[in-house]
Amino acid sequence: MSHDLPQDWAYSLEFAHTPLAPHIARHTIRLILEAHGAAEIADTAELLTSELVTNTVHHAEGPASMRVVRNGDKGVRVSVYDTNPHLPTLDAGCYDDSETEHGRGIGLVAAFADDWGGCAIGPGIFGGGGKSVWFELGSGVG
Repeated sequence: MSHDLPQDWAYSLEFAHTPLAPHIARHTIRLILEAHGAAEIADTAELLTSELVTNTVHHAEGPASMRVVRNGDKGVRVSVYDTNPHLPTLDAGCYDDSETEHGRGIGLVAAFADDWGGCAIGPGIFGGGGKSVWFELGSGVG
């Protein structure tokens, strides 16, 4: 079956504050990328999405969301929004203790994403703010 898929696309997913959120986000990002012919970046996108969504479960209260966008040749950007306004930091010492189970996620994002960043969202008319953390992969894919 041949699909005439648009070059630019966007999907959003809102999820509850639950330990199931990373699992659901992983499967969702893989489904989106494979459906749009970008399977070559699905493994990396799945890992990095899981890390960002896991951070929402551990460090934020309330719901979170994910947005996946492909915009021309810029590749795919995955943004994860949550209610905690504090941006993650890349801690150089997070790999010193091999027994540490936390603190490595943003290091993985920094190591494997083509680009990444984040911004705090100040309080506004609709609530108390939060943040968005994003990464980009695969310019020129599907």
